[in-house]
Amino acid sequence: MNRRLILAKSRLQIIPLGGLGEVGKNMTVFRYGDEIIVIDAGMAFPDETMPGVDIVIPDFSYLIENRDKIKAILITHGHEDHIGSLAYLLRDVSAPVYATRLTCGLIEGKLKEQKIGKYNLNVVKTGDEFRRGSFRFGFFHVCHSIPDSCGVYVRTPVGTVVHTGDFKFDHSPVDGEQTDMHKLAELGRNGVLVLCADSTNAQNPGYTLSEAVVSKSLRDAFHEVRGRIILATFASNVSRVQMAIDAAVENKRKVCVFGRSMVNVVGIALEMGYLKAPEGTFIEPEELNHYRDDRICILTTGSQGEPMAGLSRMADGSHRQVQIHAGDTVIISARSIGKANVQVILEPLGGGGNAGCLSADEEVVCISENDACGVDAIQVILGCSIGKGNLLFHMRGKQAFTFFDRKSGKSLRLVLKPKPEGMTRQESFAYYQSCAPEDMFQVTEAKIHLPEKARIFDSYVCDCCGESTGANWIRLAGEKKLCLDCYETYNRFDV
Repeated sequence: MNRRLILAKSRLQIIPLGGLGEVGKNMTVFRYGDEIIVIDAGMAFPDETMPGVDIVIPDFSYLIENRDKIKAILITHGHEDHIGSLAYLLRDVSAPVYATRLTCGLIEGKLKEQKIGKYNLNVVKTGDEFRRGSFRFGFFHVCHSIPDSCGVYVRTPVGTVVHTGDFKFDHSPVDGEQTDMHKLAELGRNGVLVLCADSTNAQNPGYTLSEAVVSKSLRDAFHEVRGRIILATFASNVSRVQMAIDAAVENKRKVCVFGRSMVNVVGIALEMGYLKAPEGTFIEPEELNHYRDDRICILTTGSQGEPMAGLSRMADGSHRQVQIHAGDTVIISARSIGKANVQVILEPLGGGGNAGCLSADEEVVCISENDACGVDAIQVILGCSIGKGNLLFHMRGKQAFTFFDRKSGKSLRLVLKPKPEGMTRQESFAYYQSCAPEDMFQVTEAKIHLPEKARIFDSYVCDCCGESTGANWIRLAGEKKLCLDCYETYNRFDV
């Protein structure tokens, strides 16, 4: 009996090793006779029940036992939940890997990081078709939040299997490439035995918004914020990273990248042309102090509350280079996956909402009538700061503070009530610390009108000293732009 007749009696087996009934760890095995095709090799994030675990990967034991039967490993796109376990698999399995150009670049970075010396990585384009053993497989473009995403079709002796990968029908994608519905229609007309389709959030009513909507939201947020912006997202979400870069450039902010995976992905994507930024956009961590807070955007990892990721360490004060302080705005640009504990981030920052550093830019405005230590408390508790433009001074030497809520239009003035006479400084501190708020402050109506939002001025270089100065402080002397130090005030009445 020849091999063709033996294969004709075989069954197609579809064996999910991860990603079925869960988010992450995507890996599906297709077996026909003694031949195996694997699609994706992803990882998942640990939940709160897994202390000490960094990542979760599929159980590879079946593939290791059948390593000689594996004809190919096909990767749909470069997100961690689809490529994150590949380096661990290739320690024991030497099958060829097929993926698009950007995905191959991200994979290669991971393989080098894990010191995997021997591997067979094949760059494919959508429209390409290959044969390995009894399997014939091809790739078609799908729309997703990372470039070079694709679906896969596998032609077997018993019929065609279509594996979509992660996809959506987005009519205004960031990269301008929509899902190849013509190829899907063609596959459908020719007959499909099995459709393996991503269904994340399919149970939710409505539809997924276009990435263009996300892009506008980010641009609006960047425009409103006056202090530093710290944005956390998945490192492999290249499209989202591009949005952040575009928003930063549009608002004249420098971009500084933190987190090992974020640094690696951004470096690879820039080198391969999948990320674009004007020259001079990126700065090194040691350059952060050279720029005003309103000229900085920090890109980091940790959108899922991972304990060792950049944002988590910035939040709890353990990061060596960046500590979150009053006036910073933290943007978490990612949906929480599974039981990811993003509260790990929020709690050190004041609990979320409008507390601490997460308060909305300029939503609460404080006008202080003094420059004493009480101002420090306001900055920490409310996130008001001079740099954001929502901490202003109306110097009268009084322990009085006026607060405005821009959204509601409500306002009030707090005036510190006099303490009993004859107290020492230490006794005064103890007295006020023991007071209830209503015994400490007199609440009155605001005397000052709500100020306009802080204006942002361009900077100019003084033609004399060469130092940069805000436009509102520049003086003209003939054709020269001079700072106040270099400008000679003219007063013809000063004789």
